[in-house]
Amino acid sequence: MTFVPNPPGIKLLFTNPNGGIARHLEDIGERIALLSQATVGVEYSRWTQGNNPPPGPPYRRTGDLQQSIRSTPAIVYGDTVEVNVVADPSHRGFSYSLWLRKQGYEFVDLQRLGI
Repeated sequence: MTFVPNPPGIKLLFTNPNGGIARHLEDIGERIALLSQATVGVEYSRWTQGNNPPPGPPYRRTGDLQQSIRSTPAIVYGDTVEVNVVADPSHRGFSYSLWLRKQGYEFVDLQRLGI
């Protein structure tokens, strides 16, 4: 039997926001969001502090940031399906992301978290 490519079908496989790939991405996004909520206020152990720039790992100052972390439904963006994990960047005029950058924090390496 000869393989006959079906470009529109292949494109639909990877761009269908209601397909199996999109559902799988949403499951991964939800796992990342839940893990982020669980670890945003956790004090890291001494052995991981060397991987964080001074003044050390962040601590949760408010539950608002933790509660705002969520994953989005799958959407089509160009020729891909994507799921995003987001959090509100500010609360009552305070910008979490700007403050963390000024303190020297970097983004979390998801591979170290086992995602």
